[in-house]
Amino acid sequence: MKRSEALMMIANQLDFLNGKFKGVRTNLTKKELSNADVILTTLEELGMLPPDVSIKRSFYEPKIVVNEWESENEKK
Repeated sequence: MKRSEALMMIANQLDFLNGKFKGVRTNLTKKELSNADVILTTLEELGMLPPDVSIKRSFYEPKIVVNEWESENEKK
């Protein structure tokens, strides 16, 4: 799961907890994503991260271990 997807899920759950849930939304405001980011960042700082994933780029390159919700661009 990408971090951005986790933020959307958290923001939608906040809608649910606040009694405003009408289905999964993707058009979230900056404020909603910021609120979700506070929760996710707190969990990350407490040590809750997705499992590591080993990626083998080619036969000659060593495997690299990355955090599962990093996008391909963030790994470079």
